[in-house]
Amino acid sequence: MVCAPFEAAGQREVLQFLDKHAGTYLMSFDVPAMREQVSRSGPPAANSCSAGPPHLVSPHLSTSGQGTPQLADDLSERIYAAYHGLRRAGIHGARTRVAAALNMASRKIAVRSDTDARWWPNEVYERVKQYAKGLEERSGSREVARAAADSMVSKWVFLFRSHVAEERRQTAGGSPLAQNYPAKNGGGTG
Repeated sequence: MVCAPFEAAGQREVLQFLDKHAGTYLMSFDVPAMREQVSRSGPPAANSCSAGPPHLVSPHLSTSGQGTPQLADDLSERIYAAYHGLRRAGIHGARTRVAAALNMASRKIAVRSDTDARWWPNEVYERVKQYAKGLEERSGSREVARAAADSMVSKWVFLFRSHVAEERRQTAGGSPLAQNYPAKNGGGTG
C-alpha cells in the first residue's frame, strides 16, 4: 500500500484540529470519543498507513481508485440512506415510504421469482439490514460501521437537499419535488 507523502500530526495538533472543527466538519462524529482515543494513544508507527489511495467521487457519484469500492450510487445504499434519513428526521413509516418511492420510480426487485415486482415495507427493511450487516463486515467493527453509515446518510441527505434547492432555482418553485419539500421560513410552494 502506498502511504501519503506527509508526516502524521502529533497528539497536540490532532486535539487542536478536533477542537477547531468539532462544530463544523466533524459535527456528525463523536468528537469527545475521538479526543479520548487520541489522548490515550501514542503516535502511529512510522511505517503504518491509516488510509490507502483515495477513492475519489465525481459530481455524478462515479468513483475511481484501486480495487472495487462500494459505489455511491448502489441501490442498497440509497435504500439504507433513505430509511435512516427518514428515521433521523423523526418521520414514522420509513419502510412504507421508501417502498412507495421505489414503486413510484418503477425500481423492480430483481431477486424475486414471482410476477409481483413491487416493493413491500418488509423487503425494504430486509435490504436495510443486509446493507448494515455488509457494512459491518467490511469495516471490521460495529462502531466503525455506525460512524460510516451515519456519514453516508448525511451525504445522501445533503445530496437530496442540494437537488431540491437546484430544482427550486430552475423552476422557481414549480416542480413537484419542490412542492413536497417547501423551503423553511415560508419559501417554496405548498
